[in-house]
This record gives sequence, structure tokens and C-alpha cells, in this order.
Amino acid sequence: FANKHFRKLYLNYLEFPASGSTNEVTLKYRLDDTTRRLNNNTEYTATGGSASAVTIASTTGILVGDELIVTGGPSSGDIRRIITVTATQLTVDRAFTATPVNAQTKFVVERWQEVSTLTSADGDSTQVGWDLGNPAGKKIQYKMEIRDAETTGEIVAIKSITTGFVQKKPT
Repeated sequence: FANKHFRKLYLNYLEFPASGSTNEVTLKYRLDDTTRRLNNNTEYTATGGSASAVTIASTTGILVGDELIVTGGPSSGDIRRIITVTATQLTVDRAFTATPVNAQTKFVVERWQEVSTLTSADGDSTQVGWDLGNPAGKKIQYKMEIRDAETTGEIVAIKSITTGFVQKKPT
């Protein structure tokens, strides 16, 4: 019956991208900063790769759903969601902008918890809210990813982002 802190995040937007199956807004969070980067906060180095996979010496500790962020070499700046993990290979949700190269491609892996994803199929909305609960005294970090893969120049017009805080006491 420990006290819990609950937060609610409201996303108010004016227009969501009108079409396209890859248009999405994803909300993610993590508690504190203890799981920010895996591998003791150091970069991984590719030993090879393909259009949508990278090979490394060991994938120990990496999970499906973690984010791969290319920090050096071909595809620098790419952020991809890991969808398959084997002993030495990570497969990502979509192709890299350039194939990873042995010893040149460097990347980090971060762990976030996905709360929800809105797509074009959800249509225009004025407010969407997510409830997040976290233990008392813990900092919560939010991350919003907006993806519009079309080249038509559509935009997501975000009006405001609001968080709410409530403390619930045992009854």
C-alpha cells in the first residue's frame, strides 16, 4: 500500500497526417535514467550487416523493442526499432539509409517502454491521453516520435503537451 504517483500525458494536436500507413506518433517513457544506454554506456561496433540488420560480437542484454541509434559510419543518425535478436545479429523494423559496414558503423542501444502509437487511421483528434504510473519519488522521462514517411510535406500540428500529477494514498 505504498503511495503511488500517477502521471497523465495529454497530446493535443490540430491535424494528423492525412494518409499513409507509416504515419505515426509514438509515445515512450522510462523511469529515471538507469537504462538509458546499454553496454555500459559505450558504443557497439558492427562486424557486418545488411539493409535491415547489423551483426555484432554479442547481443547479450539487448531485447526486441530496444532502439538502435547509429552514431558513426554509414547511416549515422538513423534510429531503428529492434524486431529480432539472435546471438550476434539485430534485425530492425525498416532498412538503414546505408548498409552497415564492418568496423565503421558504430551505434548505441537504448531501452524505452512504448505506451501507445497513433496512426493515420486514428484520424484527426483534439486530445489523446495516456496514464502512466510510477513508484513514488521516481523521475519519468517521456519521448515522442513523429514519423511521416511520405514526401508530400504533411505536418503534425501539435498544439500542446500537458502532464498531470496525482498522489494516491492508501484507503
